[in-house]
Amino acid sequence: MSDCDQFSCFRDEEFSRQTLAGLNPYSIELVTEWPLKSKLDPEIYGPPESLITTELVEKEIKGCMTVNEALEGKRIFILDYHDLYMPFVNKVREIEGTTLYGSRTLFFLTEDGTLRPVAIELTRPPVGDKPQWKQAFTPTWAVEAR
Repeated sequence: MSDCDQFSCFRDEEFSRQTLAGLNPYSIELVTEWPLKSKLDPEIYGPPESLITTELVEKEIKGCMTVNEALEGKRIFILDYHDLYMPFVNKVREIEGTTLYGSRTLFFLTEDGTLRPVAIELTRPPVGDKPQWKQAFTPTWAVEAR
């Protein structure tokens, strides 16, 4: 974190740096399958399709290349806890004062070698009479919700 910039902790580059500096370097992976999709049972966890779509990614990488070009160039990475956390979300949320979501964060490797966050998706499985909830957040705060 920069000593001369008191707001550096709010910047996308700092978020990416901290992602790599902690335990996450062991969990971040190259995206090899597109579109993103859960492998969990949709009867239990809801629709498997991610809100992180081709259109969303191409908008966030500002037209410098297509998603297919970025995939071929090995420039898209993911920190994917979605399927790992989803089976525990409802149980954790039963504990007063706590919450948990299945999450995935997509990153783009820029020309200068900087890993930049593209989107963070949070998902809650269906519970009772409530359907699955998911939302994708982007650095520009354009929000996709379902």
